[in-house]
Parts: sequence; structure tokens; C-alpha cells
Amino acid sequence: MSSLAARFRAYLGSADFAVTAGAVVVALVAGAVAFETLPGDTDGYFVVLLSGVAVPGFGRDQWQRPFESRGRAVAWGAVGAVVASLSYAGVVTAVRAVAGDPVAPILSFAAVWILGSFAARTLTNDPA
Repeated sequence: MSSLAARFRAYLGSADFAVTAGAVVVALVAGAVAFETLPGDTDGYFVVLLSGVAVPGFGRDQWQRPFESRGRAVAWGAVGAVVASLSYAGVVTAVRAVAGDPVAPILSFAAVWILGSFAARTLTNDPA
């Protein structure tokens, strides 16, 4: 049985940690930008959740191909976080114009999370 320290060291060297690190760095910056630029009070929080929590989850649970290197895993996390942030900003702006403020952030958050999960699985789903 391996010790907790050995498991932690193994995790720090894994692609899963690299994806998370890349996504969290972008999530912090994107969240700060969202708080300053998007009109809703909750938009910044949703951007951070999508970029920093959903994207690493997509990399771990939905992405079916192994990463060739830790550098590519960091880049995948960072690019995924940028795509999720920009997608949320676009969707929430469009939905806010139609449905108003209480509904727009929640609907946009759910839509981007579900579509991001679907996209990650679809891009790596090799046909039989």
C-alpha cells in the first residue's frame, strides 16, 4: 500500500494535475475579467466554476485520449478554460437579451457545462 505522500507526488506529476493547473490559472484571470466586464453579479463566479472546475473534469472524465506530454495537458486545460469562458460570455449575453437577468446566468451556465462535456466526448470518440 502506498503512502499518502507517494500518491500526492504521483498526482503532481500526472496529466490530470497539469490540466487542472492550466485551467485554474486561466479561470482566475477570466473570473476577474468577467467581474469587471459582464453586467451580472454572478457571471464572474460562473466563469470561474466553468473554467476552473468543469474543464479539468472534462479532461479527466470525458477526454478519451491520453495527453502526449504534461505541456500539452497544461495547454489543453488553458485553451479549454478560455473556450469555456468565452462561450459563457457569448451565451449569457444572448440569453440575457431574451430572457432577462435572473434566468440568463443559470441557463447559460448549465448549457455551457453540458455542451462542453458533450464536445470533449465527441471530439475523442473514435468510431468503431
